[in-house]
Amino acid sequence: MLISILSQILNQIDALGDIRNWLPTHYSFAWTGALVDPTRWDDMIRGGFASLAYAVLFAAPRVIAVDALRLAHKAGTVKAQNMVMLGALMANMDILPEGALERALKAHTAQRLQKFVEMNTRALARGAEYKAK
Repeated sequence: MLISILSQILNQIDALGDIRNWLPTHYSFAWTGALVDPTRWDDMIRGGFASLAYAVLFAAPRVIAVDALRLAHKAGTVKAQNMVMLGALMANMDILPEGALERALKAHTAQRLQKFVEMNTRALARGAEYKAK
């Protein structure tokens, strides 16, 4: 789910150019090509192959179970389940350097929400404990 959200956000950034074509959700609306005359097969075919490639890439390596509710509760609130899952994802995908997400949270969270940064950081750390072996 988080990869989908991140992909949709990145897909809106024109400065990424052709890199956007490789994002998992870039072709998510390619099916609309079937609704026009003549049918636009090009994006549907590219989207099908991209979906297949991402399915193999992300599903094949490993699947881990994370008790996000319990870990979020330990971090301070059950509302932090999303941060627990993000921590587990980041620990297993090696997308960003270690600590980058925590630094971004501290630097870019609005002043009125700073009181939640520590709890979210704890939830990220709890999720990161689920690094696959």
